[in-house]
Amino acid sequence: MPVTSPDSRSTPRGFRAMVPAALWHELLRRGTRRDYRTNEHLLVQGAPGRSLLVLTAGRVKVVHTDSDGGVLLLALNGPGDLLGEMAARDGGPRSATVVALEPCVAYLLTAEAFDHVLRAHGGRAEFDRYFVRKMRGSNQRTSALAHRSPRQRLIGLLLEVIELAGEPPEEPVVVPFSQTLLAQALGVSRSLVAQLVAQLRAEGVLLADRRLLVADLARLRRLAAAADRLTR
Repeated sequence: MPVTSPDSRSTPRGFRAMVPAALWHELLRRGTRRDYRTNEHLLVQGAPGRSLLVLTAGRVKVVHTDSDGGVLLLALNGPGDLLGEMAARDGGPRSATVVALEPCVAYLLTAEAFDHVLRAHGGRAEFDRYFVRKMRGSNQRTSALAHRSPRQRLIGLLLEVIELAGEPPEEPVVVPFSQTLLAQALGVSRSLVAQLVAQLRAEGVLLADRRLLVADLARLRRLAAAADRLTR
């Protein structure tokens, strides 16, 4: 089903939280609305990059495919984020593919239109801070792959994708990942993911269901906080 509310979060996040409402709404006014289905590509690695997307509804994953066919999860983004701003910034090809985890709404702007809005509303400094913040987040994800156990990474990923949705959801919470996609995102085998999911189900964090359903969000948050303390 298409998403009907393009900017429905009560608590802004991402670039939306960093800029005045007038700037944000001017971006939407100048953009062209695009609706995306689950698993549809919003941007494709290697394609020309003279435009960017302003994401207003739905969650996406950002993945990079290397020359050997390996796929690396670079980021998860949600409402309030910009997509494709790196290529729009330097004019190069897309460095990653963006895939919808659920129905999404985004507004397409040319790089020139985006720059015009930033200049008109004095938003260049906020954009630079946002860009650096995203790069730092990507570096932290890479560090986590090296220093956290697969279980810790799984717990962190489950919580991250849930919190991107916005307001605290009612339990059980559906996580829009299959076990195969989780294995790809974590860089481990599907059999290991199945073992870890089974552990979390036995602990009452997840429900026994063909989908990934979080039954105890508070416990998931405690497990994630404990993992953070262990890896500091």
